[in-house]
Amino acid sequence: MCQGSCLNQLPQSTFYSMVLDSYQFKNLDLKVQKQVGEILSELIKSKNPALLGEYKSNMRVFAYDIGRKYRIIYNVNWSNDTIEFI
Repeated sequence: MCQGSCLNQLPQSTFYSMVLDSYQFKNLDLKVQKQVGEILSELIKSKNPALLGEYKSNMRVFAYDIGRKYRIIYNVNWSNDTIEFI
């Protein structure tokens, strides 16, 4: 199994079921869960997911803010065409 998300190796439905089963996701309220699902779908479908987040140079990752309380942290691996969610 891959670390993070190997989107080009997993069917999209398998990826979503992994997210939905995660402890962190289950602890979010329903409104935030819906937002996370929409954002993940947007990132996966994007030709350039780096443009959707803000680059955090001190950590060398991208952050997609969800309101003031949550964010999705990820890296884009261009050579493998994958997004690694951290």
